[in-house]
Amino acid sequence: MDKVKKLPDGLLIMGDSICRLDPVFGQGMSKAILEALALKELLHGPNQSFRKIITQFYKQSAKIISPIWNMVITEDFRYRETMGKKPIGLSFQQWYAKNIFILSSKNQEIYDSFIRVMNLISPASILMKPKILRSVFLRSIYKSKNQ
Repeated sequence: MDKVKKLPDGLLIMGDSICRLDPVFGQGMSKAILEALALKELLHGPNQSFRKIITQFYKQSAKIISPIWNMVITEDFRYRETMGKKPIGLSFQQWYAKNIFILSSKNQEIYDSFIRVMNLISPASILMKPKILRSVFLRSIYKSKNQ
């Protein structure tokens, strides 16, 4: 909704109408559920105009979508054919995500954290815990010494 200048009054859109994700990641329905829960909370909150509820909903939706979108484009931009503006720090994000993925096959804590992030149960920041950071950087150092 950050690109749309003016929607018709009283129109509330959600799910794929706001943001369609690559179905390969299987996060579209989870994102829609998180949006529905955000809307439910707003509707059960203090009495407000529907216009204000819609405005607040779009702000909350942006917070829901942003980290998911970031995960998706980090992987999509691994393919040359992907078009669009690449975000700042993409190379580091791809490097880090690749290491998390590889380490998740050997480390139960990293696997559990990775699955929680991919299933939208926990924020991606849990993959930056000191113990996980250490594992990623140690893997990188070990790998570069053996090449």
